[in-house]
Amino acid sequence: MTTRSATEAMHIITNSGKVFNMLITQQQNNTWIATVIYEINSTLQHENIHQYDRNSAYQTACDFIKNNIDRLATIQPL
Repeated sequence: MTTRSATEAMHIITNSGKVFNMLITQQQNNTWIATVIYEINSTLQHENIHQYDRNSAYQTACDFIKNNIDRLATIQPL
């Protein structure tokens, strides 16, 4: 049996210059998960966002970043 998935990696660059990561992965059932990996108070955190299409996963992850990490953060593909 062949597993099929596609993953995109991106950098999240905060206004203060910190760099975190976001991964967007297509699952075998064609759903998408955006995983935001970041640090708060020296503790590594992650947020998994499940959506039915890539654009929704990306947009929901961007909203999470702007609302919870840094509203001025930029997101760049690796």
